[in-house]
Amino acid sequence: MFKFHFIIFSLFILGCSPISIDQEMKTNCYTSFTQEAWNFFDIPENSNIYIWPIGGENDDGADTPFLVEHEIKGYVLPDNISMFKKFINSKVKLNFTGRVYKKKPDWAEKNLGGSKESIHIEVTIEGNNYLIFDMYIPKHIKEKLSKKCTFN
Repeated sequence: MFKFHFIIFSLFILGCSPISIDQEMKTNCYTSFTQEAWNFFDIPENSNIYIWPIGGENDDGADTPFLVEHEIKGYVLPDNISMFKKFINSKVKLNFTGRVYKKKPDWAEKNLGGSKESIHIEVTIEGNNYLIFDMYIPKHIKEKLSKKCTFN
């Protein structure tokens, strides 16, 4: 019985450990370009976009150390989905860098949390790097990503 509990405990620790996360930053995934946020997200021109910062106090996300190491400051969102955010005018220019963050979920994220493989594209706003979640990336951009930057 002890062996069984030890095996289950070991799998749980391994599955929840950030060591087992498969994540990469890929460069030259698409041609760099600049676009105003309202136009990219297809929202009203006089609205706001939101920055969901990472790496701050109480941020214990498994992927946070990797993103901070790659100078990612947070996520850019067209929706107000987090209470820990700041907002900026949607007329701000998003500078798309051509870099992609690829994340393949670990065992626990996939089997217990329901996470899937995902990609996020990098943008620079006023000298700071941010990511845009997979669900906000338009199809025409996803179709132009090089093979090394996708899971196909």
